[in-house]
Amino acid sequence: MPRNRSAGRPAARPAPRPVSKSAPPPARIQRAPPPAIPQRGGSSVAGGLASTVAEGVAFGTGSAIAHRAVDAIAGPRTIQHEHMQANTDDIGRCQFYVDMLNECRRSSALSV
Repeated sequence: MPRNRSAGRPAARPAPRPVSKSAPPPARIQRAPPPAIPQRGGSSVAGGLASTVAEGVAFGTGSAIAHRAVDAIAGPRTIQHEHMQANTDDIGRCQFYVDMLNECRRSSALSV
């Protein structure tokens, strides 16, 4: 802290300003309006069900769009055939899964 050059003398204070007798009152603070009350009523069971279905469709559509966007950026997703890779020496362990795959292919070919 710098030393005072007055050598022990107190510093002179400025004269106080005169206070005006007709000072304006402080400005009023504007407060935010109260929150709106949600409107309820007029909803039926069918309307609630339709709203739920519409919300589900919107969610599914958004999810599909997001998957497509990720596939466009990171490349398409691939299915890993881990069971076949882990059991290369014994085809008998995989026979059940191969049969399921063949049945699925047959049933989808018949329905088309």
